[in-house]
Amino acid sequence: MAARRSRASGARSALLFLLAYAILSISPSFAEEATSAERETATKDLFDAAFGDDVDGIEAALEKGADLNAKNPSAGGQTALMGSVLRGKENSVLYLLDKGADATVPERDGYTPMHGAGFQGRASIAKILSDHGVNLRDKHPGDGHEPAIRACWGGEPRHLETVKFFLKAGVPLDDIYEPCVQMTRNSATKKFLEDLKEKKEEL
Repeated sequence: MAARRSRASGARSALLFLLAYAILSISPSFAEEATSAERETATKDLFDAAFGDDVDGIEAALEKGADLNAKNPSAGGQTALMGSVLRGKENSVLYLLDKGADATVPERDGYTPMHGAGFQGRASIAKILSDHGVNLRDKHPGDGHEPAIRACWGGEPRHLETVKFFLKAGVPLDDIYEPCVQMTRNSATKKFLEDLKEKKEEL
């Protein structure tokens, strides 16, 4: 009788051991799935906050594990930084850079944040990027153009101000003059560049 009880007890112990082992083996995968889902949600929150210029929201998303340099597939592969640049969200841009966002990550078509600042005519954001060490003269791998030339494309007054920023920041006029004058649809930008070229030649 005692022997049977001992065998039954041993069988129960073995069963409990196997059950515990199975739980321990499975639990990490469940935890990883939960962590992955939480990170995905946090990253979505990061995009929403960044595009809305919500610094507190960005901070909260990062604390929950958001991927700072993730690309948003529903926004042309833009990172939170790139999307903030294009939308003119200065607070987001500054905060993301301070948190270590990578300004060399391109969106779907190969444009980096400095190109975005030029294209959208964001002189103040181009300065923020430059102050954080971002290359003013980053060449696009496709057409070889640099951000200052992107600024020449725009037709708004802010695009002219962005062209002026790039020149003041050290971009040589001769390097951008021909493509800018040929491609710009902004009469104010064209006149500014032509006048500047003429003055330079008179010196």
